[in-house]
This record gives sequence, C-alpha cells and structure tokens, in this order.
Amino acid sequence: MEKIKTWIIRILLALVALLAVILKGRKPEWVKEKEKEVEQKDELIKKEKIQAKQAENYYKEMIKKHDEEIEQAGKTPGIPDINNPNDAANYIDDILSNDGS
Repeated sequence: MEKIKTWIIRILLALVALLAVILKGRKPEWVKEKEKEVEQKDELIKKEKIQAKQAENYYKEMIKKHDEEIEQAGKTPGIPDINNPNDAANYIDDILSNDGS
C-alpha cells in the first residue's frame, strides 16, 4: 500500500510539473498584444517607405522633364543666348521698360 501511495504522489507531482512547464511556456496576453502592435507599425513603416520611394522617383522624373524643357527653350530660334550676368540684367531691363505701352 505504501508503494501505491508513493507512485500516486510521484504521478501527481509529474502532472503538476508538466502543467507548470506548459503554462510557463505560454506568452502572457499583453505580450501578444504588444507584438501585434509592433507588427502593425512595421507594416505601416514599410508602406510609408514605398510611398517615399515612389515620390522620390516622381520627383526625379519631373526634374528630368523640367531640364529637357529648359534645354528646348534654349534652342528657340531668334532669342539671343544669355551667357553672362550683364546680358541677363539687360534682358530684364528691356522687359521692365516695356510696361505694356
């Protein structure tokens, strides 16, 4: 009878130890919630980085287009090239002196 009691106590202790190991291995609920929040923020950051990259590419395209338009405007026949600051100042003075009259 004493051996049966000993075995029953050992089995119960083993079950309690197994239950403790199982419960200790689980994450608390607040940890799961925080991990979910971090994942959501990571997704948001990824989306923002993609949008920033798209905006940067759009900006580069617009700069290239703008530079091409400036180059085409410089090739307009009949307009003298402005190569120095004095030519630019004279051109602006001519525009200002023609006040619509």
